[in-house]
Amino acid sequence: MYGYLLVSVSGMLLGSGFVFAGLFWVPWCALAPLIWQLNRSDNSWQQYVMGLLFGLGFVIVAGHWITPFVHLLKGLGAVPSFFVGCVFWLYSAQLFALASLACGWLRWRGGLPGLLIYPLVFGVFIHEFPMLFSPYLGGTQIAFPLALQATDLLGEQALAAVMVLCNTVLAQSVSWPQPPLQRGRYVVAGLILVAWFGYGFYALSLWQQRMPTWPSVRVGLVQPNELPDRRYLPPPSGYSRTYPAALALTDSLVDQGAQWVLWPEARYKGYLDQAAIRRAFQQHVRRLSVPLLFQDMRQHTSGPIAAMQNGAVLLDQQGAEVGVHYKMLRVAFGEYLPLVDQLPVLEPIWSAFFGGFTDRIMPGQEAGFFDLGFANVAPLICFEVMFGEEVAKRLQYRPTNTILAVLSSNGWFGRSREPFQHLYGGALRAVENRLPMVHIMNNGPSAVIAPTGEILSLTPAQQAGGYLVNIPHSSAAGNTVYTRYPWLFSSICRWSLLLCALWAWCSPLLGAADQIRWINSSRGKR
Repeated sequence: MYGYLLVSVSGMLLGSGFVFAGLFWVPWCALAPLIWQLNRSDNSWQQYVMGLLFGLGFVIVAGHWITPFVHLLKGLGAVPSFFVGCVFWLYSAQLFALASLACGWLRWRGGLPGLLIYPLVFGVFIHEFPMLFSPYLGGTQIAFPLALQATDLLGEQALAAVMVLCNTVLAQSVSWPQPPLQRGRYVVAGLILVAWFGYGFYALSLWQQRMPTWPSVRVGLVQPNELPDRRYLPPPSGYSRTYPAALALTDSLVDQGAQWVLWPEARYKGYLDQAAIRRAFQQHVRRLSVPLLFQDMRQHTSGPIAAMQNGAVLLDQQGAEVGVHYKMLRVAFGEYLPLVDQLPVLEPIWSAFFGGFTDRIMPGQEAGFFDLGFANVAPLICFEVMFGEEVAKRLQYRPTNTILAVLSSNGWFGRSREPFQHLYGGALRAVENRLPMVHIMNNGPSAVIAPTGEILSLTPAQQAGGYLVNIPHSSAAGNTVYTRYPWLFSSICRWSLLLCALWAWCSPLLGAADQIRWINSSRGKR
């Protein structure tokens, strides 16, 4: 009973690291109690339950926003929303339950060392387990930039593996004295940690010296703080489709010196559907002589099914439309129904439950890059920024002097901490690709993020207004190892895990001998 309570509390501690940036140190040790308990158990059911309890503790804290999300999005009452939240939490907890089961199997059947297995298994499961919002450990480290820097080599998954390695060292180091072979493994683990942070110190110092020499652009951020609503509502009193409140804030920001203005993902504007609105926007921007980047929905009708596209539009200084980037990476169940195209029989099942709040968003076919004149912009819409490998693949074809611009709407999550989780997790893309980023949210917080992952400007959450920020940019930024080879570390991990599974499956006799040696060493017996 004590062990179950311990892993439940440690899961909640890990979740707290996702909620509060100042607790960045917690994920470096919160997994250790779970690993310690798994090392002590040779029962598969016990390993699964421990992982499940840890996962439930984690997702209830880190995913506390699911009930207000369901309530606002689907309009359910408190009790049904809580029930849906429980289903979400129970499913999400399977990530840690199955990862714990896999670790136990590889350890006990294959006799493989924990310093290899735990970082490998948890790293792969966190990034491959099918979830609506994956719990990327790197997103907890925004207040610890030293830990972020080496992601420009191997990506966020490598950072997650290093964090789990640290937890494993802590969990297994309590069983001293260790046999010589174990001590050698600790030396290797220590060298990995020293190399990670040594490179981090070097890279952070280098980029902090470079950035003050870069030119910067004065950018206006329009944060409307609109209440979420799936309906196409009319503009508020005093405004119109051709002159929305966001344009009034844009006028004010340009008067204050903005050289470029961004609007977040927000309510329907009609620009992509109605020629009159399109002409009005273009004429207004031409008078301002300042580029405008904003998001809008485009409606499509194909037979009996109505669908939409979610696009980011750039108007240049002359008011001409430079291009439209349509969202390519969609949120399952919120923007499309998984497997429906492959298995049409699933459509009535999915629609019966999710049809009330699932939009049919058609994916874009090609990533857009826009020329601002003084720099180029790579637009991303909302949760596109959370897919590290896909973002890096797009940026392989970017022009020089690129700024990442993320347009998001997180109003569906109420006053929870989810917008901060989104902001901090997305900030990893700036470091992985060494590009400046501006992330603007409908309800805030909006931020400018340096290529080091440091937050240069941060607007208040849940507060409407126009904000002026400076974004440093340079043609020397970008083109990292991770940008060129985003698949490298994840592929190594997948193949390594497969080889470990084959080893455990094919050599049970050798595994049994290793198990005896491991039991003796882990329990301090000689």
